[in-house]
Amino acid sequence: MATRKTTPASEPIAPRHLWLAGLGLAAVARREAGNAACTALTAANDLRTRATTLAADTGAVVRGSLLTLREKIEPALGELGEAVEARFSPLFVGIGIVRPAAKRAPRTARRPAAKKAPARRQPRKAPARKARATR
Repeated sequence: MATRKTTPASEPIAPRHLWLAGLGLAAVARREAGNAACTALTAANDLRTRATTLAADTGAVVRGSLLTLREKIEPALGELGEAVEARFSPLFVGIGIVRPAAKRAPRTARRPAAKKAPARRQPRKAPARKARATR
């Protein structure tokens, strides 16, 4: 049969040991609280960076999709407009609504009229001198 190991009786807990254990626990708790705060700040900054990047990427994707969609829709809308105009033009002519004439090309700017040279002032004539009386 196996023999049992006997352990010596533990010593009673001294108040000094309790005090030291409490100090150790307080130091560890303080250190871990600081680490937890740093970890939380780092995680918050990472989350903000990822959210900003995701928003920018999403905006770029949406703009790209809209440009592609616009490139596909514009020709179809142009054709649809021409078809509707072709079908309704006889009706408009019958009613008396005439299609507006094509817009005229914008006029080129006229050259401004030459400015008249300002009239030259004639120099003033010196007043006639009176003869001096001689003594």
